[in-house]
Amino acid sequence: MDVGGGCSALVKSEVGGVVTRITKANDSCAPQTMGEPICIARYNADDKLIDNLQQFKGGINEWIADSSVSRWSPYSDLITEIARKLGRENVNPRWVEAFMSLEYTSLNSISRESFEKEVAIAICCIDALGPEKSEQNAKSFGL
Repeated sequence: MDVGGGCSALVKSEVGGVVTRITKANDSCAPQTMGEPICIARYNADDKLIDNLQQFKGGINEWIADSSVSRWSPYSDLITEIARKLGRENVNPRWVEAFMSLEYTSLNSISRESFEKEVAIAICCIDALGPEKSEQNAKSFGL
């Protein structure tokens, strides 16, 4: 989601125009590292905060380790969409993201075209290594 000024936030769209937005703790841009302090909040279609803002001083790493937080990824929907286009409706997006994370420290900076190519490569890795190793890889990234 473009938030102006050349920044973008990590966003998960929900039903009814609600979005969950992950940003740096001190501005509206997406975090660039896993340990950078972040804020997570849900907003309605009018861009009004609809529940408590959550802050994680330890960044995404702390958020992932927090057992009270659901384990969604801002990339899951896009990965699922691309996988469907590739005829792989049932591929686990966590596994795909984990294999992509082996190559990239941040998936946020990848162009759409490169992202699509990387999803295809990750699916080949899943096929080659199987579900057990793919799950181990995903868990190693906290997914």
